[in-house]
Amino acid sequence: HQQVPFEQIVDRLQPERSLSHSPLFQVMLSLQNNEQGSLSLPGLDLSMLESGGQTAKFDLTLNIAEEAGGLGLYWEF
Repeated sequence: HQQVPFEQIVDRLQPERSLSHSPLFQVMLSLQNNEQGSLSLPGLDLSMLESGGQTAKFDLTLNIAEEAGGLGLYWEF
């Protein structure tokens, strides 16, 4: 049910709250296997920007992305 906002699920389930971890799960696996779209706008140069220095939202996150040579695995903890 990916159309339902996460906050609404938490409100409905009302799990026991602890600020030491996420209320529903602590490990997330994300597979990006869709085609990368490109956006071109006249007069603008666009490029992908890697974000860094973020605070981890879960104890462990594994993002998997299909790349030209195989799969890229990106861990966050």
